Amino acid sequence: MAVLCIALAGVPSALAATSSKPDRGCIKPRKVEIAREPAPNGLRWKATASVKNNGNCGEWLFGVDFYLPGVMTWGSGTGIPAHGHTLSTDGMEAMDFHGPGESAFSGYVGSKAATIRAKLDDGGELEIPVKYPSKKLRRSFVWMRGFGFFVAYYSPGSEVESASSYDRDGKFLQRIVNEEGFFY
Repeated sequence: MAVLCIALAGVPSALAATSSKPDRGCIKPRKVEIAREPAPNGLRWKATASVKNNGNCGEWLFGVDFYLPGVMTWGSGTGIPAHGHTLSTDGMEAMDFHGPGESAFSGYVGSKAATIRAKLDDGGELEIPVKYPSKKLRRSFVWMRGFGFFVAYYSPGSEVESASSYDRDGKFLQRIVNEEGFFY
């Protein structure tokens, strides 16, 4: 699901060089806060979603960024069709980070997911509800549809081994495993 986008300064776009009409798929870069909530350390974590052109106007680069004070800041992105959104069945992108006093597991999933169950290496389990951008944001921006996100702080000393997503009826959707803190 993740896409690495590299822009080269000073290299003209092939699309810009060959087209005299603006492409209606082009989008002005946008970044919108989708959540801000208290963290156990007394600070507030936040998540943002963003969109911009992905090298041409026919595809946009959608991203979700997590600011987890005391633990880590990270983000992930994927290409989506212009005027579209991620698929509601898309898989999970997640990270497990360990700060000096607490750990955090966060990521984003397709909108069919309602719950994440993360198994810890010490035998424990985290049950994490999936959150979604507000209805207002989903109505205002098509690229806000099709995904949910999650953040869970937990005590240090263990780490997430695997994570599974489940729909609203409790039906299993996907399982991903820890690959040095990365889940995809």
